[in-house]
Amino acid sequence: MSRSFTLLIALSVASFSVGNAAEPEYGGGYYTHMRNAGDRLLEAIDETLDIGRQASTPVHLFHLNAAGKQNWGKMPLAIATIRAA
Repeated sequence: MSRSFTLLIALSVASFSVGNAAEPEYGGGYYTHMRNAGDRLLEAIDETLDIGRQASTPVHLFHLNAAGKQNWGKMPLAIATIRAA
């Protein structure tokens, strides 16, 4: 198994198991430094919010930013998406 394939599996497993670790009944939450702030910024936000919804737990995004000048224009939609959640 290649190293990149192993990493992909680990990332997928992490996104499905984090909901169990963030038990809201104990004041838990999903605190994340998202996996992408570049070309896939909006998709990363959607993924992060979906994890919080599935776990019924609050989400906290650390260091929200748009990496690369070509992505700066995504910030208004990124912020609107987060506020709508």
